[in-house]
Amino acid sequence: SLPLISDPSVLAPFTVTLSNPTAQPIALSPCPEYTFFLAAGSTEQAGPAVLPCHQHETVPAHGSTTFTIPAQSYAWAPQTRVPSGTRITVRIAIAGVPTATAISHAG
Repeated sequence: SLPLISDPSVLAPFTVTLSNPTAQPIALSPCPEYTFFLAAGSTEQAGPAVLPCHQHETVPAHGSTTFTIPAQSYAWAPQTRVPSGTRITVRIAIAGVPTATAISHAG
């Protein structure tokens, strides 16, 4: 989940956890690319990014690894502010991994 959004133009850093239900570790080298979808109300932006992992990092067998995604702007134009109460939706799509979705609201 995402925290309540207090800044009207920036989504604060948040965490994403990758879980591995298999008996073998999953190598994250090179760090996987993902598509970041950010929607505020009826406006959506999407863009590519690289998971902030370390060289030769793995998701352990029957385990998980958590990453911090840096702050993201959702001000699509200068002076854009997301009104209080606006629904904020974040989806992260990594090839071969189910898409993760989190929802919050602007404070």
